[in-house]
Amino acid sequence: MDQEGRILVVDDEPLIVKLLKHNLEKSGYEVLAAGNGREGLEVLEKEVVDVVLLDIMMPEMDGMEALRRIKASERPVLVIMLTAKATIDTAVSCMKEGAHDFLSKPFDVDRLQITIRNAIQTLQLTRQVEHLRSELSEKYRFESIIGKSRPIKHVCTLLSKVLDVDITVLITGESGTGKELIARAIHYRGHRKDGPFITVNCAAIPENLLESELFGHERGSFSGAVAQRIGKFEQANGGTIFLDEIGEMDLSLQAKILRVLQQREVERVGGRGNIPVNVRVLAATNCDLSELIKEGKFREDLYYRIAAFPIEVPALRERRDDIPLLAHHFLEQSAADCNKKLDGYSDRATEALMAYDWPGNVRELENIIARAALLATTSQVTYDDLPSLQRGLSDGPSPRASAVESIVDLLPKEDILPFEVIEERIIRHSLQLAGGNVTTAANRLKLSRATLYRKLKMYGIEV
Repeated sequence: MDQEGRILVVDDEPLIVKLLKHNLEKSGYEVLAAGNGREGLEVLEKEVVDVVLLDIMMPEMDGMEALRRIKASERPVLVIMLTAKATIDTAVSCMKEGAHDFLSKPFDVDRLQITIRNAIQTLQLTRQVEHLRSELSEKYRFESIIGKSRPIKHVCTLLSKVLDVDITVLITGESGTGKELIARAIHYRGHRKDGPFITVNCAAIPENLLESELFGHERGSFSGAVAQRIGKFEQANGGTIFLDEIGEMDLSLQAKILRVLQQREVERVGGRGNIPVNVRVLAATNCDLSELIKEGKFREDLYYRIAAFPIEVPALRERRDDIPLLAHHFLEQSAADCNKKLDGYSDRATEALMAYDWPGNVRELENIIARAALLATTSQVTYDDLPSLQRGLSDGPSPRASAVESIVDLLPKEDILPFEVIEERIIRHSLQLAGGNVTTAANRLKLSRATLYRKLKMYGIEV
């Protein structure tokens, strides 16, 4: 029987050690041995072990002292205590000190096997959970908020201020800008990262069900409540709850959310008592809450509670410098999904992506790139792979030609000039209109920044 697991047997009775070693090795475990607590700790210093079978009564260092030192070292190992003098007090003391389980001698071999197997499974699950937490922490680290523009750097600076403080954060921005990504980054990089992260889309749940969804309900509290339900606030206890699209919430429910924020307790629908909750609240909206307050659709007192620390996520058109980075990131993902090798975009495709205003923001860009990756027939995504909406004038002249035509009438009327002279004047004029900002000028000319920089160098234009 092939079974993963290394076991350390710590007992001063050689016969017991021999018996355990024989039975466990037959089951596929690798077994190490030590004669007392001190020797056991020395083995743990040198070897990686999953489970320790630890006798309580031993010379030099007994099992209880060894257990305390093992737990103090925070080694990822589970300890099963063994004793010939089993009492309830002894068992309780062992469990209080951090033992995983307790067996009395002489022990049943089958019971021992089951106990060890359960311990190994528990350890594996713990490691899997830690691995998933590590992956989530890595995924939602600030470096994964892709961008180098000044607006997105400002967002990351604000995020760093709220990680270890339980202040309520209101994340605002247009639909598709990545507000949930920001919320997850706050949770998984903050001090509550080991707790649950619960998301509630307030716009997606019918008004008559949202209260039960948030606070839970007791059996029989309303028609259809055939069993008790634990609400999202209780599920998020010890962690974070993210209230997305909070601007869509009904006024009566807003009052109950305000009470939760003030009292730190919830009452289930049909319940008779309050339940304390230790929850961090993050909220998001694409609405202008100040306008909703004027219209009487949002409570002003709740607004000041949830907006203790506001973070506005910029629209993609306000961070155009990040479009190439995001486009390449999404292209890598999409190429892997459709099993293609794609290494970038043609110049004209890049210019079209930079010129478009992206009303659907990052979410729209991600979807467009996924579609373009499927359509691509070469190693690059071309202008023709983009939908007409993103391409602009799909049946007319190129975006650059249109830009030249729109600016050339601003130039002094002279005799026919060489193209290079006209182009240089157009570039200089665009830079002047853009106040010297290369990105803005490139967008105006429907050029990529790289192309514009090459032309600046060619014409000796200093920015």
